[in-house]
Amino acid sequence: MTHRFSLPTDAELEKLITQVYESMPSPDQSRLSLIESKLLQKARKNKDQNNLNKIPWWIVLLLAGGLATAAWWASEAVFDKDDAIMEDEKHIFNEKLIDNQTKSNETESSIENNESYKDRDSPVIYQRESF
Repeated sequence: MTHRFSLPTDAELEKLITQVYESMPSPDQSRLSLIESKLLQKARKNKDQNNLNKIPWWIVLLLAGGLATAAWWASEAVFDKDDAIMEDEKHIFNEKLIDNQTKSNETESSIENNESYKDRDSPVIYQRESF
């Protein structure tokens, strides 16, 4: 069993809506004020809850600045420490280099004095270039 009702046109729909709207009772002022007061109370509660979660912008800015300053200071301290260590290592390396050069000069003079070494024709195994 199927119903074969015709679909309402736009004009008929508009007429039905206006009939229902006009048949409704007029709004009661006491009921409207009650709804308004409930909405205001809910808005105040939500405002209080939202304010608890918000941090003032200047505190956030202060914390971010402090964090950036601490990171900068720590990096300066670490890099200065590394530079000091590298300078100490360079100094030790230079002392070792000077010691090795004096030793090599001594061994070269002793080799030059050794006539048996001059007589040998040996291939060059290691040769350092000076720039």
